[in-house]
Amino acid sequence: MSDKLSEHMFSQNDEIVEHLKSARLFSTVSSEFRKQIAELSKIVDYDTGTEILRQGDENNRIFFLMRGVLGIYVDGNHIVNLQRKGDIIGEMSMIAEKTCSATVRAENKVRLFEISHEHLSSYNDFNQGDLDKIMYKIFAMILTEKLELTNSKAKEFELTNRILVESRKSFYEMIEQAPESVMELDLEGRIRYFNSKAEERSGYSREEVLGKQISDTGLIDQGNQQTVDQFSQLLSAGESGYQLETPFTNKHGESFMMQLSTWTLKDSYLITVRNITERKQTERELQLAHEELEKRVAERTEQLTALNRELQQEIVKRKRAQEAERVQAQQLIQADKLMTLGILVSGVAHEINNPNQFITSHISPLQKAWEGATPILDRYYKEQGDFRISGMNYSNFRERVPGIFSNITEGSKRINNIVQELREYVRDYPSERTETFNFNNVVHSALTLTSNMVNKFTNHFSMELGQNMPLYTGHYQQIEQVIINLVQNACQALTHSNESISISTFYDGAARTINLTVTDEGVGIADSQHERVTDPFYTTKRDAGGIGLGLSISSKIIMDHGGTLRFTSGPEKGTIATISLPVDTEIS
Repeated sequence: MSDKLSEHMFSQNDEIVEHLKSARLFSTVSSEFRKQIAELSKIVDYDTGTEILRQGDENNRIFFLMRGVLGIYVDGNHIVNLQRKGDIIGEMSMIAEKTCSATVRAENKVRLFEISHEHLSSYNDFNQGDLDKIMYKIFAMILTEKLELTNSKAKEFELTNRILVESRKSFYEMIEQAPESVMELDLEGRIRYFNSKAEERSGYSREEVLGKQISDTGLIDQGNQQTVDQFSQLLSAGESGYQLETPFTNKHGESFMMQLSTWTLKDSYLITVRNITERKQTERELQLAHEELEKRVAERTEQLTALNRELQQEIVKRKRAQEAERVQAQQLIQADKLMTLGILVSGVAHEINNPNQFITSHISPLQKAWEGATPILDRYYKEQGDFRISGMNYSNFRERVPGIFSNITEGSKRINNIVQELREYVRDYPSERTETFNFNNVVHSALTLTSNMVNKFTNHFSMELGQNMPLYTGHYQQIEQVIINLVQNACQALTHSNESISISTFYDGAARTINLTVTDEGVGIADSQHERVTDPFYTTKRDAGGIGLGLSISSKIIMDHGGTLRFTSGPEKGTIATISLPVDTEIS
């Protein structure tokens, strides 16, 4: 035996000896005997789920639990867990030389020390007589412990039986004092007990009914098959608290309505019988009164329903008239506002256009004057060196002046474009007026009018216009009005300038539609508002001056053009507004 193996064996022996000192079976034996057992044993570790013994297999080992939990299974069913230090398995099949009666499985990581025939037969430090004595002594200790456990269980059983007998006696004494009729039936339906109150009410003595089937006593009307079936169901239900109401005939032929209630005991049924004749009579009288009352209530309800229906119709008519009047008033107010706004826009456009024309007419002479003065200033710069003009060096000023003139010219043109767009926007075109135009151009026009608002509300604006878009025939101003309204709504939905707005157009060849989307990262539209956003005068921005006509008018315009306006949104998820307009693809 190598030194390493010897050291390992001694280490195992020491661990087993320490274990045996605290194990209940070996705690009282001599240290020499514990040492001998340790030398004949070996420690084995098993992983979770390992089947250490299998039901039906032969066994030649005895196992002693050192650590962990062992599960005992019979026919695949879990019976019990062993987890006490020193618990023994395999002893009966080894001693009796029979197959295992159960499967033993490691419920977690388990450590055992075991003694087996193979291990004993290969051990050379003991002669056969010593080995037999040791094994006989272990078997004797195990059998003694089993016998003591059996005696203990027998005493417990005897005590339990005596308690049950005394309890049954007290139980019958209690039943005898019960205010109701009580019967006890065995599992076959034979009467086992009949209390005094049952004798009094049924007219039968105990001697007449004990041991008989209840169906043979006359207590259950055998001519009524429904009652017989119900009573059989009462007994077969096997549940406590089952109740049955049935006619009950006493020995003198008097019939009563009885309520039978059953409680299932371990080996019998306990049945209480209560006379409910008067209660059933009262219930019938109450039922008749209730039916009469329901009949009168139904008649009166029908009359009231007819009157209420007429009243509701009148209320609906009045509400519709009031709503129509309110909508008409709102429309008149809005029409007046729009008319006033058109007048104001025309006036403001005129007033803006006058000074802008002044700027436009004077920028050209001023620019020519600067071009004429430049050679003189350049000679002076070469002779005298750099000098200051308007707070900066001439060399820098000379480079910036052409850009200043260009910016003033561009700004003036932009003002002129805005004024022109405003005039076009408020101009009263006939609703049936149509023209053919490039759809992307109307998007540019709408953004010209709303660029200031867009720049105010977001730092992230993007636009992607489709290429090779077919020309569209429709009402230019109305389409522009819709796009302006959608852009304004997108701006007002944003909560801070880091949220974005994007606009895109594209042509769907399969559907033959021109499409425009306005997407924002704003607060979105609540589910409850989706169906109402295009209703007239519905707005969530009334406190901010909204009147709820923008989307309603826009939806009407798009519908009049044969298209659709739809919204995809959710709370805090932003909104995508999509316009789809049918187009004649033959127009190029």
